[in-house]
Amino acid sequence: MTTTELIYQRFWHSAVTRLAEEEVMSITNFLDSHTEIRVILKIGVSDLLIRDAVVETFREKDRKSAEPLIYRPALQGIKAYFGAGKPVKEAMSSQPQLVEPVLENIMAVIQAESYFYQERGFESAEAYDEFWDQNYRGTCKYYSNLELVQERFMANIQPKRRSTHLFGRYRNVAVFSLGPETLQVNVNFSDSFHEMAMSFTCRGKEYRVDNIEAWMLRCPDQICREAVLDLQGVVGLDLAGAQEKEIMKRTGGGQGCTHLGLMTVDAVRALQAVG
Repeated sequence: MTTTELIYQRFWHSAVTRLAEEEVMSITNFLDSHTEIRVILKIGVSDLLIRDAVVETFREKDRKSAEPLIYRPALQGIKAYFGAGKPVKEAMSSQPQLVEPVLENIMAVIQAESYFYQERGFESAEAYDEFWDQNYRGTCKYYSNLELVQERFMANIQPKRRSTHLFGRYRNVAVFSLGPETLQVNVNFSDSFHEMAMSFTCRGKEYRVDNIEAWMLRCPDQICREAVLDLQGVVGLDLAGAQEKEIMKRTGGGQGCTHLGLMTVDAVRALQAVG
């Protein structure tokens, strides 16, 4: 008889709120069995430049502390947008384990921009859609098939305006043991614009994927749902040695869903934590 046992979980929560007319705050919380981290970024609205950054570590494996460990990375002046990865990693070279939650925060800011696009210099929602059409064409199922899109992204956003809470995102990975050398990984993702889930089984020390399923409950357009089929590209893949670029390619690349790809990457990091 097969016994299912939960052996590991990791949780992410990100939220972007309006602090003042010219400033937003992005907070990301990360928790798993060993770690609890909170990242706080204060960012200018018109230029998206980081004005202040704080990382608080409340729990950490193999380390006990009566007070949170406070780290203030020198991120001031870095633009919280696409391309921030390299300067953030350079600025945080002494604390590489904290780079991921900082970049998670920046991803949330990019999504929140949809609610202050005019202050970013775009005259209309249509102009903002056009900016994404031109700059991100070919990056995912939606932006690789614009001729098939039935509803534009900005028309899809509900409610149309937000004054304080701009964006929220939740993600969870749970790893279950199904028996000797057999694991099941479930990933759930929900944010202000999307809602989806993924489940797959893998075997052996290489974490070779046996099968995979995914579902979308909310997404910007029907064309996005076709990306679920592209996940079959990871069947047979040894996740233990897989790099992020390979995973994104095997989950569809420019014809896949970026979120499903990153969910798979997060699943691999959870497997690495299980060891």
